[in-house]
Amino acid sequence: MEKQSKSEFRKDLSFLTTSGESFDPMVFLTSNDPLDDVYAVSRDNRRVIIHTVQRICVNNEAAGGTSTSVLLVGFDPISEPIDNLFENILLARRLYDYWQNLFTSKGKKPPKTKSEIGKSIIYLMIVSEEEYEEVLIDGVIDYFESNLSFKYEA
Repeated sequence: MEKQSKSEFRKDLSFLTTSGESFDPMVFLTSNDPLDDVYAVSRDNRRVIIHTVQRICVNNEAAGGTSTSVLLVGFDPISEPIDNLFENILLARRLYDYWQNLFTSKGKKPPKTKSEIGKSIIYLMIVSEEEYEEVLIDGVIDYFESNLSFKYEA
């Protein structure tokens, strides 16, 4: 994946990580660990690499000492917008969670190999254009059903 443009810093975008979960910038602000590059998908359907989380605080003494805080996420876009990418990753994560719940709701553990397959599908949908296209050919729901051997019932 090649970088498409310069870094952006945004407060108004949400992101999904390669696990399909929401990226929470507060985790990095409250941690002593450095932020390693995080591959993700932005709400505006681009693949990105998140590299920075910043908090900007502004105090307004004229308004009685009120302060405002804003979180900025710094990232490098590595693709142009891809139609429905964010929604498809979100759907993939929901299907994976649904599949896991089929086992955990009965007090069982999901099969480890199938669990790894589900995680890998989500990861590859984000980092690989070819894998993403393959999933779309079958459809996200059908792809998960056939690879994890279950039937999704909405």
